[in-house]
Amino acid sequence: MTNLNKAAFTDDALDRKKLAEGIYKLLEGLPKGVVAIDGDWGIGKTWFGENLEALIKERNQFNVVWIDAFEADWVDDPALTLISSMGAALGAAERKNLFDSVAPLIARAVPNLAKAAAKTAGNLIGINEDVLDTAADILKDESEEIIRAKLDELAERKEVLEHLKRLIAKHIKEAKGEKVIVIVDELDRCSPAYAIRLLERLKHLFDIEGVAFLLLWNRLQIKQAVEAFYGAGTDGSMYLDKFIDYPIAMSFASLSTNSPPMERLISLLAEELDQQRKLRFLDNSRWLIAISTLLNLNARQCKRMLDWWTMSSTRNFVALESWLIGLKAKYPMIYQGVCSGELSSHHLAANLLINIKESDQNYRVAQVFLRLHRSYERNVFDEKDEELKQFCAGFGVSLSESIGIARRHIEGTFD
Repeated sequence: MTNLNKAAFTDDALDRKKLAEGIYKLLEGLPKGVVAIDGDWGIGKTWFGENLEALIKERNQFNVVWIDAFEADWVDDPALTLISSMGAALGAAERKNLFDSVAPLIARAVPNLAKAAAKTAGNLIGINEDVLDTAADILKDESEEIIRAKLDELAERKEVLEHLKRLIAKHIKEAKGEKVIVIVDELDRCSPAYAIRLLERLKHLFDIEGVAFLLLWNRLQIKQAVEAFYGAGTDGSMYLDKFIDYPIAMSFASLSTNSPPMERLISLLAEELDQQRKLRFLDNSRWLIAISTLLNLNARQCKRMLDWWTMSSTRNFVALESWLIGLKAKYPMIYQGVCSGELSSHHLAANLLINIKESDQNYRVAQVFLRLHRSYERNVFDEKDEELKQFCAGFGVSLSESIGIARRHIEGTFD
């Protein structure tokens, strides 16, 4: 999946490579199993997975394949996706041998898979659903008759399943390093039914020597999907624990780094600017760093804020526009409300700042925007507040007009 034009983890602003090295060592010594990288949406799981995949390819010690589970959600059973992906890690001849060996067994090992495969193929070419159901039922019956004839000695499904696993394991030994790492991304964006089936296939069909899975997911989202799927009283956490051997949490950035994550992101982004814009951008970077920290922006939100900020070659109200763009990146509804003059939105924006302690290095910045939102909320503006005017007004603009003018400048650069 990954076609990076540079070495893995080259633009590693959040110092993720240390985590990747630890996971690589784990995978290196892991005969089989499931590793799950858990992180909030927007924290950079896909970027991390793509660079880890590139790192594995660079070291060329074993094979790695990528599955975007959300893209594969249209396939009725994940077993098809998983087997085809593992086959992609093999050479053409070995892949054909694998598919030829396992195809007669899959329908028996996974009930209704023959019917599911037929319906999937029919959906691709636009055949009517009723026709598909009838045709698929016929195919299912015929495939079962063939399997019964060929696998008389393996009448029990459990025996067929074990035989199928041995076949896959045999072919995996032909892969580089006798191992295939399967990275599964976007599982938390799939339908609950598909996500749950995929996990169950990992456990029951692909618990095979030489195959290790790496899931990139938001565990809380999957937990809620499990509980919604199986109904009230289901313990989603206990259910997931059955499938995951090595759970690993991904934080926003490495705790061992000396500079704030936003500062490192800004440094990387600045390299893409022309010299004049770069100097001006870096001169004002303190506001972006402070605001991203106050709002606790994740990696995706930081990138979005920086992209929006650089759309304009000028920022007349640097502090105020930076604050509003930060709100837009993380709290778009509050941003819209603030720009529309909704008192409740000003109240919510102020509440984001009221718990910043005086010992915090960004306390002064927080106080500036807190006073601004309280002014709008109460419709009382202290034009003698020089600090507030310095950072949120100027150029003959009154405090009561400042947000409206800043908003027009911001939105004008998005057109």
